[in-house]
Formats: sequence, C-alpha cells, structure tokens
Amino acid sequence: MATFGQQLRAAMERQDVTIRKLAQAMDVPEKTVSRWREPSARGPSITDCVKIAAVLGVPITDLVPSPQAEESKPPPNQRVSPPE
Repeated sequence: MATFGQQLRAAMERQDVTIRKLAQAMDVPEKTVSRWREPSARGPSITDCVKIAAVLGVPITDLVPSPQAEESKPPPNQRVSPPE
C-alpha cells in the first residue's frame, strides 16, 4: 500500500500544486509539507488531511487509501480469471 507521503506527492502533481502553494493554503511552514511528502514520515492529523484534500480538490480517500482496497488486489504475477 502506498504511504500517505506517496499519495500526497501524486495528488499534488496531478493538481499542479507546489509545496509552497500547499503550505501557504494550509498556513504551515514549507518544511512541514516537505516532511508530509516523505514516504517514511508521520502524516498530518486527520483534521489537516481533510484540509489538504479540500485545498487539492480531491477526495480524502485519494490521500489515505483503504487497506481493504489493497487486500482485494491479486498478488503480483497471479493470473486473474475472467468472471463466468
């Protein structure tokens, strides 16, 4: 499963939002946004996640994917039979 940082980075790229723009919109230091984007970093609070999603114009699930969605994927290199 992708980390919050990876999801945030991808959403920012899709929406063409820079670290500076997001930091200004969130009223946080740029360094904070940079840390959130790191794969191993602790993510923001849920309140900040909601704000980030609103600033980026994406559903919060784009930033914090459900573990169930990942579990339903077949393992790599496993063939999936079409439904009958």
